[in-house]
Amino acid sequence: MSSKLYYRLPSKKYHLCHGLKCILARGYWGHDGSLTGDWITLNESDIGFLLDIVTKEIGEVVQDARKLIGLIEKDGSIEICISE
Repeated sequence: MSSKLYYRLPSKKYHLCHGLKCILARGYWGHDGSLTGDWITLNESDIGFLLDIVTKEIGEVVQDARKLIGLIEKDGSIEICISE
């Protein structure tokens, strides 16, 4: 079974694309995304890292990074994790 990157709001968790999972796993957990991990909180200080992804990547990676940026801007923070 493969792992996936998720973000969650108070009542539900949402799946994000594989490419973004790999990038965020390297940046925040120090692995390639094949391991699961604890929930971590992204906030306004992480927007620069996400904007860098938006400028360097393409396709659904950019769409999902923009989605996270929008949620952080709206709510101030968002939790993410890698899970099965």
